[in-house]
Amino acid sequence: MSNSRTDAFPIARRYAAAIFSLAVEAKQEMVVVDEISALGRGVDENAELQAVLANPLISRKQKSEVLAAIMKSCRPLTQRAVATIGASGRGELLPIIAEMLRKMLAESRNELVAEVI
Repeated sequence: MSNSRTDAFPIARRYAAAIFSLAVEAKQEMVVVDEISALGRGVDENAELQAVLANPLISRKQKSEVLAAIMKSCRPLTQRAVATIGASGRGELLPIIAEMLRKMLAESRNELVAEVI
C-alpha cells in the first residue's frame, strides 16, 4: 500500500462513514458490509490484485474496471461504492474500509467484540 496504514485511516474512515450511511438509509447495511468485507479479504489475500491496485502505471479507470468485474454480482449500492473508491484511486484501502464498516455495523447493533487471550 502506498500510504502508511496510519495515514490511510482518515481517508478510509470518510469512505466507510459515507458507505455505511447510504447502506443504513437503504436498509442494506448487513449485505453491503458483507460484500465489501469479502472484497477487502480478497485484496488482502491476493498479491496480484494488491499489485494492480497499488501500481501507479495502471489508470484509475482500469483499476475501477477490475473492481467492477469482481463486484458484478453484488448489490447496486455496493457496486457504486466500490466504483467510487476505484475511480478515486483508493482501491488499496478496501481492506481498511471493510474493517471500519464491520466495526460500524457491530456498533449499530450494540455488539461488543471480545478478544480471548
